[in-house]
Amino acid sequence: MDRYFSLDTSRKNHSFVFQSPVTTSVSRPFFITQGNLPANYWLDNVTIKPVTAIANDPKERSVLFINTDRTTQTFDLGGKKYLDLNSQEVTGIITLASFESKILTADPSGPSLAHAIAALQISAGISVSGYSLDDMDFNADMSIGIEDAIIVLQELAGVRD
Repeated sequence: MDRYFSLDTSRKNHSFVFQSPVTTSVSRPFFITQGNLPANYWLDNVTIKPVTAIANDPKERSVLFINTDRTTQTFDLGGKKYLDLNSQEVTGIITLASFESKILTADPSGPSLAHAIAALQISAGISVSGYSLDDMDFNADMSIGIEDAIIVLQELAGVRD
């Protein structure tokens, strides 16, 4: 796995995320230079640490519909709610004329990660402004707690029944 960074006389910060092909508790990174470099250069604050990557499916955030035919086509949105690029709600079925396309984005009005964080903070006794019981009580038990945060996280991950 190669990653190239340019060197010059000014300080630069770089970060690089990589996936190791092996699992080991011992590693040895190599920094290789090429070309006409200064006689001395410094690497400072080099840190290698494990991270958890979250795979995001771009189809969950936006969808591109393309009609490549000479005739009109319809596309069923499968009960999902989208917004067009003018922020107008789009549901049901869309119809595209020949060689027409349409980009739709996921409707952001549903619960967000901020809702889950607020529910966890409230359940921990931390005061949070900007959220009401009506906005946050996802399990309809007339309180805001960890269960509500779990519901939001499951919906965001697409694993809610």
